[in-house]
Amino acid sequence: MDDQVKIPKEFNFFRDWYVASNSKVFYKDLQYNIDARNSAMFFSMALIPKTNYDFEFLNTDIVLSFNKNLEDRSNPIRVISTSEWPGYAYGLSYTIDEIYPNNYLRMFSIIKVVQSMSEAQVLASCINHYDFEDDAAVVEQAIALLNKKNGIALSFENLNDVKLNEMCKQIAELTGKRTSLDGIYKAFIEGSTAEETHKNLSEFLATLTVGSLEEYINRFLLPKWQVEFADNALSIALPESYFEQLENKKEPVSFNIRKIEYAPVFDYEKGMYLDVKIYPEYMKNMSFEFKAEKSKVIQSKGKYRTAKVAENSLDYIEFYIYEDDINVNISIKQTRNEYSGIYQLYKNIKFKKK
Repeated sequence: MDDQVKIPKEFNFFRDWYVASNSKVFYKDLQYNIDARNSAMFFSMALIPKTNYDFEFLNTDIVLSFNKNLEDRSNPIRVISTSEWPGYAYGLSYTIDEIYPNNYLRMFSIIKVVQSMSEAQVLASCINHYDFEDDAAVVEQAIALLNKKNGIALSFENLNDVKLNEMCKQIAELTGKRTSLDGIYKAFIEGSTAEETHKNLSEFLATLTVGSLEEYINRFLLPKWQVEFADNALSIALPESYFEQLENKKEPVSFNIRKIEYAPVFDYEKGMYLDVKIYPEYMKNMSFEFKAEKSKVIQSKGKYRTAKVAENSLDYIEFYIYEDDINVNISIKQTRNEYSGIYQLYKNIKFKKK
């Protein structure tokens, strides 16, 4: 996890765990490439654990193990890591804390850049989709709204020939800002509550592209990382207790890790969380069952349903990491006797931040 790409400050405990877990590892043969705008990074390196050791994942009883299956402990572990911050590709520079939890003005300005819009185009979109009372006097009402919300006095000699570029120039000058975006935002986007502002910004975005505001933020504004391991060098073991002690499950679910993906995710209702996906290596002769939340599609009796991971059918295990608990999802590939899909463990994982 590079220092340039910051995770939300609420999740500094994850960064602290990451740093502490790597304290027993040497690095060598580092090769890297970073694009001109820092929007994509590639790292290739060799890891040499100082000892064959286990470490706990965020005080959750989940155990990660280095070098477990390597006969020669001094043999370096090849690792390839990539990261991307799509917003940087558009010449932007910002941290997650600048837009989270609800800095809608910053989101608004970033959307303008990502969509390659001029200030006049932003203003035009806002005016065209605003619910004015009189459709015959839109320009006059837009000017009145801008004046009222910003405490300014836009003035034009001929209201029948108002140029949007000139309007933007006046907004910037009268509000004392470098651009007109602050003034446009106050007039057309900012509401009396966070909920209203979120609704207004979502509706503005809907005039430009498909998908929700949350999907847009996660796709274009937030960073993503990926780490791939060679030679079965890292394994994970989930304790028996996670699977509600099913009768046929007497030991932890354990497998070698092929790849880890992780990224912060913005969810308006639940807040920000970290999404960590762990992909297994080839899992010959391993299968297990677990208690999952009841499916909305497949009806079953009781409070939970039993899902089965057949041999080689595990796609990935996913952790939604919140500030004080973790949701675990298990993605299963299609098999003859089981539906493919993502199943959430019946109980959440509680953990204490050290």
